[in-house]
Amino acid sequence: MSTFAYDKLQKLCAEPRFHGNGFIQLYLSERKRLHIWSPNLPPIRSHNARIHDHRYDMISEILWGKLQHTTFDVCIMSTGNYDMIQLDGASEVRHKPGHILLDKYSREIKHQYCFAKGSSYSFNRHLFHDSAADTFTVTIMTKGAENSDSFARIIVPTGTKQPTHAFAPEYQPTQKLLWQEIEFACQRCGFDILRHIR
Repeated sequence: MSTFAYDKLQKLCAEPRFHGNGFIQLYLSERKRLHIWSPNLPPIRSHNARIHDHRYDMISEILWGKLQHTTFDVCIMSTGNYDMIQLDGASEVRHKPGHILLDKYSREIKHQYCFAKGSSYSFNRHLFHDSAADTFTVTIMTKGAENSDSFARIIVPTGTKQPTHAFAPEYQPTQKLLWQEIEFACQRCGFDILRHIR
């Protein structure tokens, strides 16, 4: 089953990429993404803007490992210590940099979760969060309802001269390494991955 799943991914999917928040991202369909965190991947840059929102609702299913998920309350506050940057076309932001919105913001941790294999969670658009894993972890992210008139946003400390975030240009490991990690994921949970392939 693991070999079948891996072969099918190679045949049906475009090239994977190393996402700026530290995981491999492989598009399974227009609405589904395979995400893989692995200690074999190179370290990401020291991001100062990992906390972000999406313009779509999402569901994440943990197929292997454990995922840490932190949610945040972000509020307009005249004495706030954070700026909000609107990403004018998230995946294209390397060509179209975002811009800082006028208000100042406060940022507080709201909830912290650890989701294990077999669990899932949903998260609404326009709310702020961050996800991370310190062991080999495989998830499927499914996009839900989307607000096409809005943009993704990130939160950065006020005065940040050069925001670094998930959509900025990032060092990319070789395709060979990325596919090796995908093959390893198929060995662990290939049947579950197959359920989500278009």
